[in-house]
Amino acid sequence: MIEWKNVDNKDDINNLLEEFAGFHDSCIVQLYYETGNYVTKDNAMVFSNPDEYKLHIILQSQWNELAVDLCFVGVRRMNIVGLQDNYGADIFDSYLAFHHNILPSRYQASSKVIVWADDCNFDVNNIPNTLKEPATSYVIASSLKWKRIDLFKEAPFAE
Repeated sequence: MIEWKNVDNKDDINNLLEEFAGFHDSCIVQLYYETGNYVTKDNAMVFSNPDEYKLHIILQSQWNELAVDLCFVGVRRMNIVGLQDNYGADIFDSYLAFHHNILPSRYQASSKVIVWADDCNFDVNNIPNTLKEPATSYVIASSLKWKRIDLFKEAPFAE
């Protein structure tokens, strides 16, 4: 089984982007989001810790035999774009960077976040109106890990 690789610094970002050619000629195949929150049999609401907010994005590329599972941990914000009128679903380039203090972080959340978007021109200071097209998919989370997966041999989302 392939091990997870953590994205902890700029070199890790560069390695991931180099490994997958900046996600050029890629597409989102599947998503899986979980919060860890639930309601008990007694109707009590149970809230999870921040690290249980996870989003898996499975991407395939025309340039790699294996897909990639991007696992965002501590998901703070996300905008996933589905069908767009007169626009394809292919990713031409992507944005991946660390940021500090772009979201509130007084109690549970870290001031450091990682941001991924399916557009290299994404600007966290000017998040586009998501009701206009073409729209941008993006994720803001506390951390990111990734691994290669063979969609033809293994089930995605296995930890």
